[in-house]
Amino acid sequence: MERLAYFFDGFSIYHSLKGNSRYHKFMWFDYYKLAQIFTKKTQTIVSVTYFTAYSKWKPDSYKRHQIYVLALRHTGVEPVFGNFKNKTVKCKICGGVSHKYHEEKETDVNIALAVLKGALLDEFDTAIISTSDSDFIPVIRYLRNLSISKRVGILIPIGSSGKTRELQIESDFFYKIKEKHLATCQLPDEIKIGTDTIARPDEWK
Repeated sequence: MERLAYFFDGFSIYHSLKGNSRYHKFMWFDYYKLAQIFTKKTQTIVSVTYFTAYSKWKPDSYKRHQIYVLALRHTGVEPVFGNFKNKTVKCKICGGVSHKYHEEKETDVNIALAVLKGALLDEFDTAIISTSDSDFIPVIRYLRNLSISKRVGILIPIGSSGKTRELQIESDFFYKIKEKHLATCQLPDEIKIGTDTIARPDEWK
């Protein structure tokens, strides 16, 4: 039976939902169940990994994200965390005024390392990366150059098809996440974990 490992670029998917108000109601979804939708009867899921980072400087968002990670862990999804770094840039247009912002770091590298490690250790037959980021093209090409037989598919976040043409060309196959997929893999509004109960955030209803 073909072994599938799913690698979800959490920020790529989050922004695909956040960028369109009609998709906000789908944000409380189960990554594991989404993976099952794209897994055939002749295949088996060996891992579902969610790559993300906490925006700790935004208390409300941070709290929602923590609740969501607890829910995902409960379904069998493994989270891997990157970090945000403070960055200062000077604006040439506005007279050299300095602006501070937060830049997400490590997620792309974490995904690339996880895919390559899994391939080299023979943890899967096929890797499915869900992203709209063309920076993963070198990972796909590198796997092709290894003396091992592994396939790489792309699971395109909703509304991102126009940005993934290069990824589609380089991958062995690709699927597209659609509204019907997100609608059918929503987490329960309340989830009991041990003696605690967590609930879908009001902002995601």
